[in-house]
Amino acid sequence: MAERCLMAPRPMPFETVVSIAMLGGFIWAVRFLLPRAVKEHDPMALTCAVLTAAIALLLWLLIGVGTRSLSS
Repeated sequence: MAERCLMAPRPMPFETVVSIAMLGGFIWAVRFLLPRAVKEHDPMALTCAVLTAAIALLLWLLIGVGTRSLSS
């Protein structure tokens, strides 16, 4: 049986930091921007909030999947 070598944890790669930032941007857009735009009845703010949330979620999914596949 091959023994597994215990190694010190690697520092967080750049992709992981960006992935966390994108997830934070998505949560910020959904929890702050979207309710504020709905409350103010501003169609431009609503459009920007939805686009921001969609782009942040898409980037998070793309970077998160790439980061997981590289670390496996």
